[in-house]
Amino acid sequence: RHGVLKLTPACRPLLRGEVAFSMRIASRKESAKQKKAKRSDVPRQTGEGGPLFDALRQKRAELAKTAGVPPYVICHDRTLVDLIRLKPRSMDELALVIGFGAKKVERYGAAFLQVLKDTPG
Repeated sequence: RHGVLKLTPACRPLLRGEVAFSMRIASRKESAKQKKAKRSDVPRQTGEGGPLFDALRQKRAELAKTAGVPPYVICHDRTLVDLIRLKPRSMDELALVIGFGAKKVERYGAAFLQVLKDTPG
């Protein structure tokens, strides 16, 4: 739990060097490619989902200003992209969106669902 390793009797051969252990570590180039791919998912004004993306960003900014926090605390751009992709129509469907846990659905779900309903695209 919580990213902590727990040593058990089964790990003794590994610790003694009797058993080999291997794992793949991503190179920095792979990580950079993955980050670039994620960024390219974000629609631009001239691209697909532009007006809806802008409306969602505006709603996020309003919610952030009201809460006194930066917009990324409300949700990331990737969450907005997922909202556009999935177009949820209910709070239950909203829970399937990347970045929306139970608390965020409860706090901000109705506002984002209204934007999705009111904005064409």
